[in-house]
Formats: sequence, structure tokens, C-alpha cells
Amino acid sequence: MEQKRCISSLTLAELTAELKALGQPGFRAKQIFHWVHQKLVTEFSAMTDQPKTLLAKLEETFYIAAPQIERRQEAKDGTVKYLLRMADGNCIETVVMRYHYYAGVARHSALRDREVRAAVELLADTARYRRILSQQDTERK
Repeated sequence: MEQKRCISSLTLAELTAELKALGQPGFRAKQIFHWVHQKLVTEFSAMTDQPKTLLAKLEETFYIAAPQIERRQEAKDGTVKYLLRMADGNCIETVVMRYHYYAGVARHSALRDREVRAAVELLADTARYRRILSQQDTERK
């Protein structure tokens, strides 16, 4: 049995190729990519517009990686620092700074290239990033 791979680290082109290899039409890749990167699902079963047979195959073949908040520190000026643990156990430190012209800055250490790219892409879309943090904060309460 093959080891599961992280679907959230695939580019749209890579996901399209993977789905075509599974006998699926190319448009499914855009739909799944949207679920993973914009709707931020963490379970394949949440993808309500996908066939159940495809969801079962995705569950067998892939997993969805989402960073977990290890630590959160808030400063008096509203700056919030997060320590996020990635799926492979490595961490990234992220600082959200409340400026009208800038939404966030990220520093990373000890991450492989693909995970760094995925973390940078995640941080590039600050609205999506804030939703992840807000959702995880809510779940921790």
C-alpha cells in the first residue's frame, strides 16, 4: 500500500494530473483545489459537490494538511505571534501586524522547500490565513 500524500501541497497542475490518473475529468481538480485552498476543508467528506466514490479514493490516497496552532502570543499593540506546527512536525513562526497597509510577516526555519512554498502561499492570502487562525482559535475555546 502506498503512503498517503498531502493533497494541499499539490499545485493545480499536479492535482489535475493526479485526478486524470484516477480517471476523473480535469474540472474536478479546480473544484477540489477550491475546497482545500479557499473553503479550507480539513476532511474530504466536506466536499459536498464531489462523487462519493471519488471522495473515498481521495481519502485512501491523500490527506489534507493544515497547520496547528502550538502557541499564540498577543502584544498590547495588537500584534499577534503564532507558532504553527506543520504536518511533518516542523514549525513556522508567524507574526500578524495590524497596519492599514500590511497584513502579516512570516519567518520560517527548518522546513523543506515544498512546505516553505505552501506556508508562503498560505500567508500570501491574508484573508484565508486569518480565517484559519480564527477558526482554530474558536475551536480551542
